Amino acid sequence: MIILEKERWVVVGNICKEIPTGHCYQTTKSGTRLLSGGTKVYIVGGHFGMAERLTVIGRCRHGKNFIFCDIDARYIENLRVKVIYNPKVLNMIDNSDNYKSGLINAVGTQEDVQKTLQYVQSIIASQKAKIVIQQQKYKENINVGG
Repeated sequence: MIILEKERWVVVGNICKEIPTGHCYQTTKSGTRLLSGGTKVYIVGGHFGMAERLTVIGRCRHGKNFIFCDIDARYIENLRVKVIYNPKVLNMIDNSDNYKSGLINAVGTQEDVQKTLQYVQSIIASQKAKIVIQQQKYKENINVGG
């Protein structure tokens, strides 16, 4: 039995089962190229600015090994804060600088990670609002033109 020195908390989410894609987001796809829809991901970092992207650890669609990848924040849903128990995920975090290079405090105490959760939720909400606006503009253009 492994006894941890202290608890390691992280923001956990799931990849969206239906992701809007295509011209004005009129079509949907299941998951991303590397991660299936519904896959549990551990958010360990982020890059914000022109493109809001999160560094996550999740099981790959092909092969089922854990991988690091950067994905758009809007591809993640059902966010929550949890303790990391999986030794493979803990090992990946300990042996990598990916989570240290981001602009958010993604791995740490429960209080720090709770603040990160609120920040990530606001970014996802703003991204999804942009998609809704683009879809509405597209529908208005179709109604005016047709």
